[in-house]
Amino acid sequence: MMGKRSRQLVVVAFLVLLLPAMAHAQASITGIVRDSSGAVLPGVTVEASSPALIEKLRTAVTDGSGQYRIVDLRPGAYTVTFTIPGFSTVKRDNIALSGAFVASINADPTSGRRGRDDYRHQRDARGGRAEHDARAGPRQGIDRRASHQSEPYGTGRSHPGVTSNTQDVGGSTTGAFTDLTTHGGRASDQRQMVSGVSIGNFNRDGNQATVPPSLNSVQEVAVDTGGVNAEIATGGVRVNFIPRDGGNQFAGSLFITGANTSMQADNLTTELKALGVAAPTKIENQLDVNPAFGGPVMRDKLWFWFAVRYFPSTNFVGNNFSNLNAGNPSAWTYAPDLASPATSRGVYRNVSLRLTWQVTTEK
Repeated sequence: MMGKRSRQLVVVAFLVLLLPAMAHAQASITGIVRDSSGAVLPGVTVEASSPALIEKLRTAVTDGSGQYRIVDLRPGAYTVTFTIPGFSTVKRDNIALSGAFVASINADPTSGRRGRDDYRHQRDARGGRAEHDARAGPRQGIDRRASHQSEPYGTGRSHPGVTSNTQDVGGSTTGAFTDLTTHGGRASDQRQMVSGVSIGNFNRDGNQATVPPSLNSVQEVAVDTGGVNAEIATGGVRVNFIPRDGGNQFAGSLFITGANTSMQADNLTTELKALGVAAPTKIENQLDVNPAFGGPVMRDKLWFWFAVRYFPSTNFVGNNFSNLNAGNPSAWTYAPDLASPATSRGVYRNVSLRLTWQVTTEK
């Protein structure tokens, strides 16, 4: 009985520590509401609505200083409405939230004009260029193509503003997760997170993840490259995977890619052959299959998103061959079998299930 109770206490303590970190890792909307004279307005009801929320909207009320804050908002487009009896209603549409950015939306309900946005969004409603407000926190890049194009692990692609010390050709280095650096920093300062919670395995200062998430289970990848605050232990690249939720409609996606030796060139020149290089490192075969599916279990109550990834890769190891004398116990020398190059094989598997549950209904 004591063992069971101890396990329950450990789970509760873990959730208490985990939930604040997850909330901090999501976007938020904040601001001040004033009247036409500039006096603050307490008691104003502020609603942030979006299809990205399972409960459809989040509500806050301005305090005695006229301030409000709505936290832990999923990526998506939001509408913010300010309502107070005796004043005109102010509505602000098309507020795009991504990553852990903070949007500052102030309002003046007495005049009825649209709330003034002090936060320059990284991408405006017309698809303009990305901008950043230094007051909103660290500099952060958002990759919305995560589910079908870009990944910082084993696809040969990296993120804007960072460099990689791992040479990867078309995903050939399966299992050799890419080290990302910025501003000349150390690769060991990199941190990888899911919803703000570190997934490092304490290998090499905890900068690498044992099981990075499948990209078809990720809605966005937020990459911080500067502006570190006191809550971050290191100054390197922070890669935050924001998981994808299901929704009230069933949806799915499928990503498949592959390659073989005939699809890759090499740089084996005459000079290299003269130096004794008989064969370069090349892909033998590589496959990446990543299906995903999600939708409602109970509409507006419980959503699910399920994803699977299978990623085997086999490479020829450059200038390494089997030994022709391996079966001859009387032979003491190595004789390369040029018809049998050495190979290295890695297999990456990932199965994930995410449930989004609205435990209570706001009254």
